[in-house]
Amino acid sequence: HLGDIKTNIAENRVKTKVSEAYKNVFDKVYALMNSHVGDGTEPLDVAVYVDNLLQKSKWKAHYYFGKFGQKIGVPLKWILPQNTYENLMKKYNKMD
Repeated sequence: HLGDIKTNIAENRVKTKVSEAYKNVFDKVYALMNSHVGDGTEPLDVAVYVDNLLQKSKWKAHYYFGKFGQKIGVPLKWILPQNTYENLMKKYNKMD
């Protein structure tokens, strides 16, 4: 899990039609996703991390790389009840 990587993906994202019932939520999530990418980890940092992994002779099953808020989400999803996790993510992302 690499988290968000700062690329130009947001500039090339295809925006789909959204029904009126979901438009407000969609617009918030869309803007949030794009801001996360804009504030993401530099691609060179990711490349160095991956290169270091490739130098290892033994690998762990999972690696987490990225900013703290993204890395912590993975174990929290495993240990917290679904509703608690979702509410926490909504607060963290200012979606509540």
